[in-house]
Amino acid sequence: MKVIARTKPIFPPGFNNRIRINWKMLFAIADLAGGKWPKRVRDTALELEAGRDEPNELIRLFAALKEVWGTAEVRTSKSLCADLAAHPSGEWADFRGKGPISPTQLAALLRPFGIRPIENVLRGRHAGDKNPNGYRRSQFVNAWTRLLQKPTRDSLTPSRRGGRKPRK
Repeated sequence: MKVIARTKPIFPPGFNNRIRINWKMLFAIADLAGGKWPKRVRDTALELEAGRDEPNELIRLFAALKEVWGTAEVRTSKSLCADLAAHPSGEWADFRGKGPISPTQLAALLRPFGIRPIENVLRGRHAGDKNPNGYRRSQFVNAWTRLLQKPTRDSLTPSRRGGRKPRK
């Protein structure tokens, strides 16, 4: 058992966070067994992870935010909500059956990820907007990277860290 715990399996790209934890022991066992097992287990894991059910609301929100963000480094809450409401999915135009998503609702959804609106993000006032709260792109990069990576058939090729060969 100690040998398995010390094994550091190579993961296909896209196997991060919870997915990585879920498969770690099985990959380790397959690597120790050798032969065809490492490839069989990774093929199976990739097949199962690539075919997962539809993502939850928060994953869909982060995907939509990434799609509507554009090239700006800074966006106001109001403009993000307007773009989300116009998103092709239609999900954010009638958010939970209560009309377009509001800046307050957006902030509440992002809060558990440590993403909070920045007061007066534009460092100035626009006509009719007394306090343009908003977000910086840099606040989302980590979440986009972690949450939006989904294993695909193309990601099966294992990466070799430091040129090491896989354990047998």
